[in-house]
Amino acid sequence: MESCVVRSVLPALRGQCIHPFVADIRSSDKSAPGRAIHAERWRANCRAGDQQSTQSVPSVLPAPQLDLGGKEPNKSWNASSLAFLGDSVYELYARRRCFHPPKSAAKYREAVIQMVRAEAQSAACAKLSASGILTEAEAEVLRWGKNAPGTLPKRLERAVYRDATGLEALVGYLYMSGYHERLNTIMATLDLL
Repeated sequence: MESCVVRSVLPALRGQCIHPFVADIRSSDKSAPGRAIHAERWRANCRAGDQQSTQSVPSVLPAPQLDLGGKEPNKSWNASSLAFLGDSVYELYARRRCFHPPKSAAKYREAVIQMVRAEAQSAACAKLSASGILTEAEAEVLRWGKNAPGTLPKRLERAVYRDATGLEALVGYLYMSGYHERLNTIMATLDLL
């Protein structure tokens, strides 16, 4: 599925700069002092981007192309299915967050694993619950996801696993419902945007 998404998005991006600073790097001095200046400008641009409103940030994922006949996703899929999808959406947000500053692939992987572990997701779930940012419907989906049946990994406590599954179900629900601005707001609250 991932390669289908990449193939459908890449032709639209071909020849365009994803970050405005990339064009600067391509056309500029490649010397060591030049690279240091570029690295500092990159960090400054990213810091400025972090301070902008989440409403100006485009969604990480393309919108789902499904017609649910006006039904809510939780009426069409069970909590485990939404958690399955939410897991990949959450990981994509984490990968996007860890992608800068440039590092080796091993360091990217290590940073992403730390963000998407069940323990980290459980802490994120607690942060969301304590923040009061969730609407009543979102809190209900979170509770519904926590009660989803599943096989508990041996290394985890039941409460940690349930919190992580609940968060993943909420992310999957928001994605499938098309509430991308709301998803971005929640991910920004969790420092993933």
